[in-house]
Amino acid sequence: MIYRGLDTFRLFAFLAVYLYHVHVMEVGYLGVLAFFVLSGFLITPILVEMRAELSGVRFFINFYGRRSLRIFPLYYAYLIAMAAFAGLALVVDGLPQAVQQISSQIGYALTYSYDFFHASRSFSHSPLLTHFWSLAVEEQFYLVWPLVIFCVPRNRLRPVLMAMIVAGPFLRLAEAGLMASSFGGLFNQRMDLAIYVLPFSHVDAFAIGGYLALFARTPSRAAIGLYAAMLAGVGLLTEQLATGSMGAALGYGPFMADSWKSVWAYTALNLLFGWILLLIRDRQFLRPVMEQSTLSYLGKISYGLYVYHFAVIWLVTQAVQAKLEGFPTLGRLIVILGCLPVTVLISMISYRVLEMPFLRLKDRLFARSATVPASPVHVVAPATGPFQAT
Repeated sequence: MIYRGLDTFRLFAFLAVYLYHVHVMEVGYLGVLAFFVLSGFLITPILVEMRAELSGVRFFINFYGRRSLRIFPLYYAYLIAMAAFAGLALVVDGLPQAVQQISSQIGYALTYSYDFFHASRSFSHSPLLTHFWSLAVEEQFYLVWPLVIFCVPRNRLRPVLMAMIVAGPFLRLAEAGLMASSFGGLFNQRMDLAIYVLPFSHVDAFAIGGYLALFARTPSRAAIGLYAAMLAGVGLLTEQLATGSMGAALGYGPFMADSWKSVWAYTALNLLFGWILLLIRDRQFLRPVMEQSTLSYLGKISYGLYVYHFAVIWLVTQAVQAKLEGFPTLGRLIVILGCLPVTVLISMISYRVLEMPFLRLKDRLFARSATVPASPVHVVAPATGPFQAT
């Protein structure tokens, strides 16, 4: 049941991003931050467990092997499809610009460097690839985090994670300073957006997730509710003071450009997400909802939901604009309500046909323990997350 709750959290994080991309929920972009905190929350205890169970070489081989089987099949299958569209654009005239620009951007996605491209001055939005910046950040985390866990002694991990949390705002401040300097011409003209997509901006998200999963006591629901209310109040007040008005995002509109929120608010919001994860882990947060089987299943396939949804929104929007040009309200409603079930159907098929065969190989080839094969119910510590997390 703990697994179900964390899967459902993953679903809600995706839904926030989806609603942001269909222009319904201005604060929905924060779903990406929730994903990052969840990754730290799940992966850090698992790495600690694997470090205790496996030798040095086997630790890295098994972790990276499991991540490869989880991530690469869907990721590169999608990019192969995009490459085919790009090839089609070379021989067929009149295809939409979004298809034509794939060839100039797909290399960044293939090499998991799209986040750096997104932060650069040469970036241009792609409705088929832009969302891959966050997958690049996640993959860079998976590359670096095992080295941290391997090199830091277990009794020093707590202060190291705390130092990373404290460093988070200072890293974002340093990025802002760099962008305001003579090097600013290298970066996206929107400083807040460039900070949002750079991987260094999210060190504290992953560290907060790991720290809370390993060392923190679960706060009371009342304390977390009070903190959330205070966070909203501070957001609205600072937005009012800085801009003279308040938007619909509780003071945290994209991408936290006012009141230096791109420096301090990331950490504040990441703490909220992490504390909610503790409540879910301990089955104290909306338990009937978070452990509902359908929602949990949709969270389990949320990787596909995230990868496919941007393309589905673009395709449906293209069709609606062509057929319902004189009915913009109806067209917008169709996009908002129609893209989600299409994305769910595609993701269900993808999970069954493309992802599951590789997931079944993880325990056979890259077990989490030297003596006991990993399984969905093998839990060494309460913080260990769903099977699909590794």
